[in-house]
Amino acid sequence: MAEKDLMTHDDKDIAIFDDDLFTDEGTGLEEATADDFATPLIRILQPQNPQQMEASDKYIPGAKAGMFWNNVTGAIYSGETGLRIVPCQFEKRYIEWIPVEQGGGMVERHLDASILKQCTQGEKGDYFLPDGHEIVETGQYYALLVPEDGSEAEPAIIPFAKTNLKVSKQWNSMLRSTKIRTSQGVRLAPIYAYTYLLTTEIRQKDTYVWYNSVLNRVGPTDPDLIRVAQAFRDVVKRGEVIVRQDATETVDSDLPDAF
Repeated sequence: MAEKDLMTHDDKDIAIFDDDLFTDEGTGLEEATADDFATPLIRILQPQNPQQMEASDKYIPGAKAGMFWNNVTGAIYSGETGLRIVPCQFEKRYIEWIPVEQGGGMVERHLDASILKQCTQGEKGDYFLPDGHEIVETGQYYALLVPEDGSEAEPAIIPFAKTNLKVSKQWNSMLRSTKIRTSQGVRLAPIYAYTYLLTTEIRQKDTYVWYNSVLNRVGPTDPDLIRVAQAFRDVVKRGEVIVRQDATETVDSDLPDAF
């Protein structure tokens, strides 16, 4: 799949039909519920991920370490150009993973830190259950991907784990202190009040090489897009967003252990 800066459906891909061909209001998806749709995870491809290894059966043509990958559509996006995103809702999860040497894969998304009481810590501070499964503290943002061409924004989930979790905590601190001015005066801003550019940067420590997220504020979010963000946030808070995760995926993009 060719590299894209943003996930878009270009106007040139929209077919033209005669007005009288579709005379009813149905689309064929009237009985579909939230459980029938996949909200993608947007991950950073790391040097050890199979999606960027040509010898792997999971290889995506054109994929390289440091790019973003959509785990539902398979689309890839430049980590240098980045993604424009509008954060809508944040949540913390403690995700249970099977170690790669045992076959890999996600087991469960635990809602709170109480699961850590059942764990022992490794040398680098990671948490392991008695059966060897790893619990990974993960900050995830329900967000809108905003194409620069003005086409429709699309919902996604962006996880931050391991070394990338520090980026999430820094971003949360910035979001918590961000303000807006209204007719009522200055107030704390909801997190969707501003749009951000998400890019990647290479990091190295000893023999480890990986990519971390970089976030920069672009400017205020368009009013129409704010309404979309509010609607998506409400759906998330009602628990109607289904996270789609391939059971064969490894520990959150195989980010290296926290140092």
